[in-house]
Amino acid sequence: MMTRTHYQGQTTFNRQQLQRFIGGLDPSCPYTQRLASCGTLSAVTHGYVLRCQLPPCPACRSRYAAKQRRATRAMLSGSTNADAGMLTIVLGAAADITEVGAIVAKARWDLRNVVDACRRRDRRWESVSILAHMEMDAVSAEDVPLLGGERAALIGELARGVTPVANPIWIPTLHGVVRFDGIDWQEVQMALQRRWPIERQLHIAKFRDNLTVEMNSDNVTNYSLKHHCINKFGHVNELWPVSWMVEYYGWLAEWTEFLRRTRIKIGMKRYRSSDSSNINRTTNEVGVVDEPMEYSIVLPTLYNW
Repeated sequence: MMTRTHYQGQTTFNRQQLQRFIGGLDPSCPYTQRLASCGTLSAVTHGYVLRCQLPPCPACRSRYAAKQRRATRAMLSGSTNADAGMLTIVLGAAADITEVGAIVAKARWDLRNVVDACRRRDRRWESVSILAHMEMDAVSAEDVPLLGGERAALIGELARGVTPVANPIWIPTLHGVVRFDGIDWQEVQMALQRRWPIERQLHIAKFRDNLTVEMNSDNVTNYSLKHHCINKFGHVNELWPVSWMVEYYGWLAEWTEFLRRTRIKIGMKRYRSSDSSNINRTTNEVGVVDEPMEYSIVLPTLYNW
């Protein structure tokens, strides 16, 4: 569990990243005023707190992450650490960030089609559920070898035919929780790897036994929504250039309402309430209870592969 000092340091880092992003915006950009006024009281409506609902805002991301943690906990209701894990899929690579939307949309359909096909063959797959979020990695072509052997090989394979000029290589990646009650996690991984077959393109990490299901779930959700805009070269963390941040967050704000289109969810297979033989299967798929929950102080660095 992260210490309070570590948590405060992370909050300070997010605010510094926000200031770097604002500094790179054109003064006439409408996002500048929205970001600056986020969290302030409205002069028009007394007592109403303004929220910018923009992806680079750490406060709005924290509020959104809290909702997603509740949703993921609800999906895992009644499960144990043996029933779930963290799913990671490196979806592809693009030289133009406007191509990423199509990559994510295709991944959404591909993931659904793989699960549906498995359900038609094996009813055990009806209990499989996934809640994941897309975040972006970016690296210049000349820096790909610095990522390290396996990671560099993966990006090199995905970026074959991608020829960025001034822009980086954009690498959309999906992180999230997968629940696989009654199925071995390796069986689930093998089924998904038929669609994403490149080595280390897809990976399932089992939940850690020394943490509760809720802590594991929160770790994965926090990690999925971090949007730190950092490259890790060995033991060195390097911030993205401000121009990359402006391009990424600008595209993200145009492509989706806040972060909603970055979310991919596949629920358990639903049954009619009249089907008494399957009543127990519907218990964990009806609605999400919005319980009060403070922002987690757990940082999911253990899953950073």
